[in-house]
Amino acid sequence: MSGTTRISVMLPVEHAAVLGALTGDVSAYVAGLVGRRVRHHLVGEHLRRYQREHGGFTAEELDDVRAELDGAAGPPATVVLDSRALTDWIGEDRKVLARFALHHSLGAEFVISVGAVTGALAGLGLDRAQPGAPATATVTATAALHRALSRLDVEPVTEAAAWAAVELLDTADLHGDSYALKATVVESAMRRPAPVILLTSDVGDMTALCGDRAGSVRMIGL
Repeated sequence: MSGTTRISVMLPVEHAAVLGALTGDVSAYVAGLVGRRVRHHLVGEHLRRYQREHGGFTAEELDDVRAELDGAAGPPATVVLDSRALTDWIGEDRKVLARFALHHSLGAEFVISVGAVTGALAGLGLDRAQPGAPATATVTATAALHRALSRLDVEPVTEAAAWAAVELLDTADLHGDSYALKATVVESAMRRPAPVILLTSDVGDMTALCGDRAGSVRMIGL
């Protein structure tokens, strides 16, 4: 994460008054809005570059993604990624990118929990030293991870989020490190504005962790 800088913004007086009534921290509020727009732009830029190099998504590919939304309350406001979805995004899996393209066109925010990032490290070969692997391979994988995360809203696991994840685990009677990482992903998804989509390689466990609120998060299996 890069550092921060201070800038001045000119606003109409009436807008500034409304903004002051909306939030007690104008700086954080505006930074959040700008961050969302910048991430949206970066995702679009990535998708346009991919389609220039590999061909545009066909109507059939996008129709397949739309079919996954059948019966949904509306277009997703939020798309949450698990660790597999992140590695597929970095690896430019065409099916996952087609999903990104459609949801991006509908204005969705792409979100990932720090827990899911941790889980993705193994898939990227960054969880341990690779004997005999050239240093450039690690550098390339690390750079790709940083590029991907710059396009996503990365949610930290706060103390409150951690306790909420523990409650999900207890309710679902699931235990162990792998379930703990999944619980942080589900907890993040359940706090986001609906409708929410969760792109996951483990629909069963994620649904179990949602418990009686499973209907609030639409699972899309990878």
